[in-house]
Amino acid sequence: MVNLKQIKRFSRMMQTVTKTAPKEACMIAMYGEKMNPPVYKMPSETAMLLKHKKTIIRQLKKQLTAIRNLKSSLVVLPFQDKNGMKALDKTVSFLASQIKSLEFELADLASSEFDRQIKLLTSIKGIGVTLATALIVATGRFSYFNNAKQVSRFIGICPTYQQSETSVRIKGGINRNGDASLRSLLREFGISLKQNQLFCMFNGIPLQRFRLIVIKAIRRQRRHQIH
Repeated sequence: MVNLKQIKRFSRMMQTVTKTAPKEACMIAMYGEKMNPPVYKMPSETAMLLKHKKTIIRQLKKQLTAIRNLKSSLVVLPFQDKNGMKALDKTVSFLASQIKSLEFELADLASSEFDRQIKLLTSIKGIGVTLATALIVATGRFSYFNNAKQVSRFIGICPTYQQSETSVRIKGGINRNGDASLRSLLREFGISLKQNQLFCMFNGIPLQRFRLIVIKAIRRQRRHQIH
């Protein structure tokens, strides 16, 4: 199984201008002969269920955000429709309960089927069941990739770089090709990791020693102020 964009760009590379069913079939056959793509492995039933639940949860969260924004825009008006506002409140509570229920089912299913990988991922400080499940679902239990670089490119956190001899040298941000919700979870993980300061270093000084240095400096400053 290949992406349709790959065949489309392959057809452009072959400079084809005819778009008919027999011609497209020939191009697909030629692409398979020339590029020899790997055989697609169907994911397990559990992995597909996890992916479906994750997609539904993401769409429900978008609807919940949209309705909350609508309610916030209507609250500031001088006159409000009471029945309409009650309907919005009921919709918000219903969507929130459905999201909570589906997230519980998602975590329960992932823990029962991928217990070992969930335990390994959650053993990392800052990674919970939600992020661990999202990583397992997005990467197919990390079976789609051979190294960490491929995973980072797929998720969309790989830094971009453009260069053309000496005239163009651009260091851009991340490529943002993958799942935006997964990137937001990874961002929260990075923030929590930074707050916990597990690997914080200051000019090569470990965190505990740096704290002692700061405390001693404050004490010396206070002694000078007293004198």
